[in-house]
Amino acid sequence: MNLTDLTVYSDSKHHLLWAESMVGGSTELNNIGNIALWVGVLEHAFSTLGFIILGLKAKKETAIFYNINILICSISTYCYLLMATREGDYVTYHGHLQFWPRYFEFTVGTPLLLLDLGLVANAEKSQIFFIVVCDVFMMWSGWSAAIAKTENVKWVMFGVSCLFFAPILSTLLGTLRNNVESSPIAVKKLYDFLSLYTVVIWSGYPIIWLLRDGFHLIDLNTECVMHTIIDMFAKDVFGYILISNHHVFEDHDTVDTVTVIVDAEHNVPPLPPSPRAIRT
Repeated sequence: MNLTDLTVYSDSKHHLLWAESMVGGSTELNNIGNIALWVGVLEHAFSTLGFIILGLKAKKETAIFYNINILICSISTYCYLLMATREGDYVTYHGHLQFWPRYFEFTVGTPLLLLDLGLVANAEKSQIFFIVVCDVFMMWSGWSAAIAKTENVKWVMFGVSCLFFAPILSTLLGTLRNNVESSPIAVKKLYDFLSLYTVVIWSGYPIIWLLRDGFHLIDLNTECVMHTIIDMFAKDVFGYILISNHHVFEDHDTVDTVTVIVDAEHNVPPLPPSPRAIRT
């Protein structure tokens, strides 16, 4: 070992000790963290399989919801597998272990969740595009904060991430909610519940970030447990709630079809189209 190797080793060891002292524990995964990641693999894999099986009997009008949630859970399965097998490790400048697949999952999976909500709300394409772009920048700002070299940059990037979260909240609880005011009561109730559910669950992610990356109050293993639990509710449970209520769209389609036929016979303008279609 030459002088350069000794210097690099000493510097890396210093960063690791600094990170351990900041979180009050190990920066490495122990059995609890590993189990949490493998539980994440299994829960998302079972959900993927479940949505595939249920989707075999889905009607054409609601198949899109099954397909979207199959994608969400399959992406989560893949990313959790990368983390569980330690293929997704990323060591920051300060020796702080992060998982890049987690943020990849956020960047790809959460826009699909927003697409689900947009379809339920009969949102315009421009509205969905807006919240998806905000979502992507929110996630990458969070990643930039997680791997930042200085405290100042870390908190600035976290603030930027929160700024991008704000228009998502206002759109879900304001603009899109207004879209469903004229929809059937069952569709309106479903959107109201899912949008509020999403806001509450998603608010847990910045809290976890603050607890570990922000103030170093929890270690990596506790973070893994918390993420596994919250991901289950944000993706798997969300998907099952949406899928189990698919009949509200099918019933509305049936009503629309009958109304169009009857109105055509009496020269009465038909009702507006189903709220599932994205308006241009």
